[in-house]
Amino acid sequence: MKKEKAVITRIDGNLSKEIDRFSEELGWSKSKLFRAALIEYIFIYGTPVKYTIVGTAEFSYMLDLMTDSQIDELAEITCQSVKKFRTYFRKNFVNLDSSPLNILLDFILKYMFSSEGQRFFNRIKKIKNKNKITIFGEHDHSKKFSLYIKLFLLKFLEDYKIRVIKEDIADKKFMIEFYYK
Repeated sequence: MKKEKAVITRIDGNLSKEIDRFSEELGWSKSKLFRAALIEYIFIYGTPVKYTIVGTAEFSYMLDLMTDSQIDELAEITCQSVKKFRTYFRKNFVNLDSSPLNILLDFILKYMFSSEGQRFFNRIKKIKNKNKITIFGEHDHSKKFSLYIKLFLLKFLEDYKIRVIKEDIADKKFMIEFYYK
């Protein structure tokens, strides 16, 4: 593990108040908030993958206008972008490709889907039991949003030879259960 280093910076009073408020609201230490903010900044601006920030409401609206095959194409494009980011992240931070599936999923759920990431879900959880994983969550969007998440995960995890055994793709909720080797 790399040794942690202290970084010191000056901030004005208004920013300090916002940091205090946001830190308290999330229940995080200021150190955790700063680390998360820096990772998010690197995620958006420091990678060779170009991002456009779209709110979840706008994204959901766009999905609702798409056919299922268009959603499948979008899931593939997203998958390829995330794989490019994974390659960049691996070279510069940690080797995600050699990480077990469980760790890779934790990373994706945290930085793409949870309130610490892109906030796609109000609540998302992963349960691992031997070689079976269940992912379920609640969101404020339509069934097409759930379909997009399912298709993205299936494409992103295809290298792990997963076998879906159960799914519930519906308005405002998502669940997928699969075995992996």
